Amino acid sequence: MTVHFINNSAVTAAAVRAANALTPATVGHRGKPPKDPTGAKRAREYRARKRGLVATDQCYSSAVTASVTPSVTVGVTPVTAPITDHVTAERVTILPPTRDGHPVLSGLTFVLGLVVAAIGLWLNARFAAHFGQTFEASATLAVIGLTIDGATMLLPAVIAALWMRRRIVLTLAAVPVYGLALTMTAISALGFASQNIGDAVAGRTAATNDRATFSADAARLRAERAALVFVPTTQSAVDAATTARDQECERVGENCRKRVLELASAIKERAATDRAADLDRAITTADRRLASLPAIGQADPQVETTVKAAAWLTAGHLRPEAEDVVMLRVIGLAFFPILGGLLFAFATALRRQ
Repeated sequence: MTVHFINNSAVTAAAVRAANALTPATVGHRGKPPKDPTGAKRAREYRARKRGLVATDQCYSSAVTASVTPSVTVGVTPVTAPITDHVTAERVTILPPTRDGHPVLSGLTFVLGLVVAAIGLWLNARFAAHFGQTFEASATLAVIGLTIDGATMLLPAVIAALWMRRRIVLTLAAVPVYGLALTMTAISALGFASQNIGDAVAGRTAATNDRATFSADAARLRAERAALVFVPTTQSAVDAATTARDQECERVGENCRKRVLELASAIKERAATDRAADLDRAITTADRRLASLPAIGQADPQVETTVKAAAWLTAGHLRPEAEDVVMLRVIGLAFFPILGGLLFAFATALRRQ
């Protein structure tokens, strides 16, 4: 007889059992139908069908029967194929694919976050301490500022870690706390930036105005000094003219009138000489003040240059006001120290495997 085996453990086992069942009926007992299986065999087949291992037993038993030649009288040695059940009752945990972290980039981000956080903590604590009227009040306000800024720096990393661990309730609880701390830190940072930038710009504006004022005064004094036309006359020349008048004017005559005119001219020249000397001293003082002032071209070059650059880059379509640039600068400088907390969160996410 010819038996066709199929490359399947369950089907092969079923075909083997079917061939072994037909062998006694074929060898020496032609024409007799096979015997009914016993109760034990039926129980085994039932259990096998429940496990799904003999689902195709009946489909292939007819093919095996048809492949058996009736004229063959040689006995067939029964073949028993081991059946391996791969089904297990243990729980299998499917792990997600691992992702490589970036330790170098994470470390650099963490160091940058430390620097930004240190700057933010220092400036906000220093600014908060200025509001204290006594040393104790200043120290208390500084500690409160440090606590708020510390929460602002750490909470983003805490929220990211909780979210990665699927702690949804704790994440939702930490978000409003971070919002409150962020608001307080932003107010302090805005005050610090506004005060320091405003004071610096006001000082530059005052220096620029003073320089312009002294320059205008010096120019006016020089113009007045240049307009003076006189003969430098000393006080002794005026005294001599007075003596000559007195001598010639004992009797009114031609010589007396000449001496009077000479005295008037001497007095006028003397007054012009004194005025010129005063102007020279004022010009010298103005020049000395100008030399003591710093040479400042613009009171706020950053704002003025930004306005001009925006207009130039957009071909005149965008002309921001100076106040807009001032507010953008204050907000940027105030919020950059707050980014330390976000940098910590980025470092945590980059380091996670």
